[in-house]
Order: sequence, then C-alpha cells, then structure tokens
Amino acid sequence: MFQAIKKGASNLFGYAFTGYDAVNPDTKRRNSGNWVRSSDEMLSDTGRRGMTESGRDLFRNFPVAAWAIRKHVDYVSDFSFQCQCDDDNLNQSIESLMRWWSMPDNCDAGGRHPFSRLIRIAEMRRTIDGDVFLMKLRNGRLQAIEGDRIRNEGNGKEMVGDQIQVHGVKLGQGGRNASYRLCNKSIHGSYQFDRYVPASNMFMHAYYDSFDQVRGVSPLASAIASYHDVLEMTEYARLKAKVSQYFALSISRERPDFANECDNDGYDLRNFGKGAVMLDLDPGDKADFLESKNPSTEFQDFTRLSLQIALKALDIPWSLMDESATNYSSSRIATMQYIKSCEAKRRDTELLLDKITYWILNIWIANGLLKLPRGMRVSDIPWKWIPAGTPWFDPAKEARADIELINAGLKTRSEVRLEKYGDDWREVAKKLKEENELMEELGIAAQPPVDEETEQEDIENEESQNDDETE
Repeated sequence: MFQAIKKGASNLFGYAFTGYDAVNPDTKRRNSGNWVRSSDEMLSDTGRRGMTESGRDLFRNFPVAAWAIRKHVDYVSDFSFQCQCDDDNLNQSIESLMRWWSMPDNCDAGGRHPFSRLIRIAEMRRTIDGDVFLMKLRNGRLQAIEGDRIRNEGNGKEMVGDQIQVHGVKLGQGGRNASYRLCNKSIHGSYQFDRYVPASNMFMHAYYDSFDQVRGVSPLASAIASYHDVLEMTEYARLKAKVSQYFALSISRERPDFANECDNDGYDLRNFGKGAVMLDLDPGDKADFLESKNPSTEFQDFTRLSLQIALKALDIPWSLMDESATNYSSSRIATMQYIKSCEAKRRDTELLLDKITYWILNIWIANGLLKLPRGMRVSDIPWKWIPAGTPWFDPAKEARADIELINAGLKTRSEVRLEKYGDDWREVAKKLKEENELMEELGIAAQPPVDEETEQEDIENEESQNDDETE
C-alpha cells in the first residue's frame, strides 16, 4: 500500500523519494554537476584574474561594495602592539622600536605606508583578491606583492620539473608551499616572469575554505554577481528617471480630425515670468503633466533585499548599513554577532602580525638595535597584538553592568579594557596613579561622590526612556 502511495505521489508531483533533493536536479533547478573539485581546479588562472578584476571594479565604482569592504577592514585589521615582559625597561625598548619601525620609511619598501596602513591594505587585498603576499627584505622592510603577480605561465596546474605548480605556487613535500613564481607588470599590462621566491622569504595572507586549497579565494566571490546586478539596476533606474523628465507634458485631443483642422501655429504658450506659464488650448483638449514614480516602492524593496543578501558575504548586518532600520536592542545584538564573526578573521591577521614581529625582532638583534638579557631568546619574549575595542552602545548602562560583573568576579578589568578600548588595564592604572599624584601636588580636589539616590532615579528614568524608544 505504501509503495503505491509513493508511486502515485511521484507521478503527481514529478519527483522520486531518493532521500536528498540535491542529488536529483531537474529543469527547475540549476545542475551543480557531479565532479568534486578543489577551489584551485574550479578557478582557472583566467577565472581568477576575472574575479579579481570584478572585485576591484566594484570597489572603484559601487559605493556600497566599497563601504562594505572598508567596514570589514575596520573591524579586522586594527591592532596595537604590546610587549608583556616582566622587565618594564625591556617592554619600553621593544615598544619604542616597534613605533620607530612602523614609520613608512622603516617598514615599507616603497616608503609610502606606515605599518598600520600596510596591514590594512593587505587585509583589503586579501578580501578583494583572495590573497596577498609580503616579501621579506634584508634591510628589514616589507615589499607588498599583490596576488595577481603570483601566476603560472600557462592556465591551471602545470609541472615544473618534478614539482606541481598551482596558480604560481610551487608545491613541495606534503603539499607545502615551496616557492612562488613572481612576475612583474609591464607598462602595457602584461606580465613578465621575474624569479622564484622561496616560501621562507614570503608572508602569505589568504582566505581559505578547504584543506586542498593552495591559493586564497575572496569571500566576495558569492556576492560579486549580486553587487553588479544592483549596480546595473540602479544605473538603469537613474536613466529611466532622467528620461521621464524630458516628457513632462501630455496633450489629449477629443476629435480625431483635429490634425487637419488646426493651424500650423500650434498652441499658444505664454510665459509670465517667475514660473507662471499659461497654455492656451482648443475647446475639448486637455493637458496633463506627467508624474514619474521612479523608482517604484517595489524596486526599492527588491534593491534593499539584494544588498542585504550581498552584505552577508562579509557577515555585515544591515543595521550597520542603515542605522534607522532597527531599534537599539536589535542593532546591538546584530553588532555583537558581527564582532563574533570577526574573531576568526582577526586571528588570521594576528597570526600574520606575530610572524612579522618574530622576524623583525631577529633583524633588530642581528643589527644591534635590540639587546636581550643574557640567556634570553626571541621565543622567550611575550607580546600581544590587541585588536581595537568596540565602545559601549549605551555607556551609562553597560558600564554599570561591567562594574557589577567585575564585583561579582565574573569579569576582570583587563577584559573590559580589551573589549571596549583595546588596551591593557595595567597601563590605565599607572596613568590613574600619575594623575592622582599630580592632582595632589597641584592641590586639586577630587570630584565629590555621586549621591546614590539621585543616581538611582537617573537610572530608572533612563531605562524607562530606552524602553519607550524600543517599543
């Protein structure tokens, strides 16, 4: 009986009970194929260049896409360096050297970018192109290599001697990156082979989504088509709105033989100045002024939905794009979820910063710029690259909540400073001590304590106001 029911349902609805719809493509659904391939195999050298140029074109010409990339970089690439040795003098020496090295002339081979901007642009290139490379130089500087300069001579995988080369990356034992095929750009836009750079002399910063992947793939890959569609639709809507302004007057004629009876002088149009116009029509005729409703409400809603979907490629919530779209609670929850999604991306950037720090510390020691205590090595130096914090949404309310968590032993002062300001509470405590000592020296009285009853009334009034705004 059950088999008969299944057969009848299959004939009625046009599908078979095989367990997964994904393995039964039909004419109503795009066939994704049955050949399982890695990202490097699916994305040829030509396809990689096309995707890179599409992403760069969006960044150049579509403000929403450019904003989304900049906003992503704001949350992922902003770090501050802190040395955490027990010796304060050593901490100050290393941090002072890091500030000196971070100047454009000291860290950038081209002398254009400070280290903070170098990392910011590297993250931007990783987001748009899929990956970026920073080459170590003997003089302690970094030379940025954009991803399109690492490429094969042909298209796809190729053999170089007894080694496999994928998109300009020569693979060694165990599939490790052995060297990179570096090319230079000519003035005509073509690429000319320069040399192979050992992987030990290059920092690679990339987005990965599979274990077999050699080159990075941009997270914008799934949204590039959507962004281009919205850009084209917006341009067409703008053109349509402009065209509608050329045809602002519609004249209706009641008699079909009017064309034969009227004279060649047409209607009498008189301008009385200051925008006052009189149109003298014949009896039975009427004139209507056309009103364009471009773009329509439906078009605006569809465009908004398309942008909301496209922004998800970078995990960006719509509330960051349109601050008026949500209330306080929804916006705060969305931002918290977005910051959570940034943690893995921040760890990638922090790993890159740690590798660069280990390399430059060894350079400083070799050049005599840094002297460590006897028996201490670079691997013994503790340091931390601290991501920029996210300030409170509602400072008064959230600060009170943090104070209660600290008093209850559920959170430390250092955690609060890291989350909100991206620094160390110990440094804040030292500065507070210096301020208090200076105020005592100058005879400045401390601020009087806040009356608890008045403060409680202010809290209740503020909470009531926030509840009204949320409703």
